[in-house]
Amino acid sequence: MNLVKYNLLNYIPELINFIGEEKFPWDDVEKKFNRKINQRVSKKNGDSIVIEASIFDQIISIKKGDSDYIGMIDFYNKLFYQLKLLLNQEEKKLILRTIKNLLVSFDSKYLNYLGELSALYQLKRTNNFILLEVEKNLPNGKSIDFDMTIQDPKMRVLIEVINIQINPKKVENNANSIRRFINGRLEKKITDKKKNLIDNWNIHLVPVIWGGNEQLEIYHEYFKTNSPDLPLSYVPLAFLTYYDQNGNYFPKFGSISTLFDS
Repeated sequence: MNLVKYNLLNYIPELINFIGEEKFPWDDVEKKFNRKINQRVSKKNGDSIVIEASIFDQIISIKKGDSDYIGMIDFYNKLFYQLKLLLNQEEKKLILRTIKNLLVSFDSKYLNYLGELSALYQLKRTNNFILLEVEKNLPNGKSIDFDMTIQDPKMRVLIEVINIQINPKKVENNANSIRRFINGRLEKKITDKKKNLIDNWNIHLVPVIWGGNEQLEIYHEYFKTNSPDLPLSYVPLAFLTYYDQNGNYFPKFGSISTLFDS
């Protein structure tokens, strides 16, 4: 069996179950993985290899006995399990390319694709969105993550997921600073997507914030009473792993405004 597929089957079996019998470029994913490993080996310093963030790095760390990523791996399994239940067959086929991009991103950019899939899950679980197209091309040469239909009220919408990785050194527990930062990122994204568009396209922005628990809690407190100022922008989503006194982990993904609520 393809080595990449074998490892995913052992650690993220729901991803394999989601793909099922669909045609998927497993050999291409493994080839890119091996190429990346060889690049790291050629650049290693002494006996150590610099570890970057990716799904496979997390699996390797768990194999070595590191429990830091167990919650994240559990989240992947739950995400693909839920997507399998929520998406119809045509919708499943539409996101196979996103899954491939997730698997061949061997650095922190994998969070962009994970954010897209996680945001899609949040939309689909409302039972009000139908996925029509992924990476919808616009007349200006730009693309939008999801072309969707809202069933009630009946309307066509374009959904763009904007992933925001928080720099812990720059997070200020200050409402004005948070407002400026979030609004700035959203305005930059929508300006870029609408550049040179003649018609007023109905583009909705779904922010996904990635960061440590301490930083996320600051944003949680802000968004409990605030929303993005930009029209058609959603309250950000975020991922968090809880640990209880016994060391048990509880991964959670959802609106940052309720993320720390019990």
